[in-house]
Amino acid sequence: MVTGSKFAGQTVDAGSRTTVLPNSYMDTVVRSEDWHAKRSESVQQRAWMAWFIEMGHLIYQAADRITYLYPHAIEEALGLGSVLEKSFVIPNGMHVEDFDQTHRRFCQLSAQRDAQRQPWRLAFAGRLVPIKGLLVLLEASATLRNGGLPFTLDIMGNADDQEYAMQCQRKCSELRLDDVVSFVGNQDLRQSFAEYDLLVLPSYNEGLPIVVLEAMAVGLPVVGTRVGGMAQIIEEPLTERGNDRCGILVEPGNPRALARALHEVLSDSRMYHRLQSQARSRVLSHFQLEQAMSAYRKVYRQLAEKAIMPSAWSTPNRPMTRFPRLQHDGLFLQPLDNF
Repeated sequence: MVTGSKFAGQTVDAGSRTTVLPNSYMDTVVRSEDWHAKRSESVQQRAWMAWFIEMGHLIYQAADRITYLYPHAIEEALGLGSVLEKSFVIPNGMHVEDFDQTHRRFCQLSAQRDAQRQPWRLAFAGRLVPIKGLLVLLEASATLRNGGLPFTLDIMGNADDQEYAMQCQRKCSELRLDDVVSFVGNQDLRQSFAEYDLLVLPSYNEGLPIVVLEAMAVGLPVVGTRVGGMAQIIEEPLTERGNDRCGILVEPGNPRALARALHEVLSDSRMYHRLQSQARSRVLSHFQLEQAMSAYRKVYRQLAEKAIMPSAWSTPNRPMTRFPRLQHDGLFLQPLDNF
């Protein structure tokens, strides 16, 4: 079984193997033709892409089952040789109870900040590399500040790309944000998230980020970009009543849109508190680790049954002209035709 596969941007997981593409590679999807197309990548980068693409074709064809973190990843992977009929969606999950104490502290501090009308405290949590979109966030922060909204922004994360980190710090100074933006390095997010009001994740590419689930478990609304599985976590209706989103997503690389989204949330107290409440509810209802583990156990039981009775369980051989009908079991989707 191929599990946890990610085909957008930098990392590709297949079992225990991970391929890291160069940080400068900013496209959101790697396609089979990319390695020989007229592009600006170096010979070394093209070699990585060619290897990655070839491994995808080999692994997908050999796998009995292929799991993805979000539905759109299935479509992304088809160009790399994935087989639609083998595909399942199992989102990430987490131990929400690990953040119960932080959530209680967050509620206390949030009430104090409301009463004292303190500046909004924004958090960025991620590696300091181009694909995380930090330069876009800094430009959006300058626009937000010019609009008169009081806030501070803490940049949490390791400077994996020192040159890029220095570029971000210079940009911060050029935009005269040094008094509101702080680069604080790695932090214990389980403790630190209680100190903030909102998580900002302006990435050019994501899978289904655990850091967002952690922030939501604390109660933080999220403003980010519509990439990878972000829409599934933040925006898509997960209850019958609908409108249970816990943040706002915009297209990547657009500082003005990001600033507008931040202003929309932070200038409307009723909206902010509604998103705050729905953030934790979404994790509790749909992104618990036991839900994900139960889905994986089901897949492995099916694989064991196939090993015992291979003739009774096979993948149909038909052209992939459309997506199969999907059965919705919480957020865990599987093709009905394989049962």
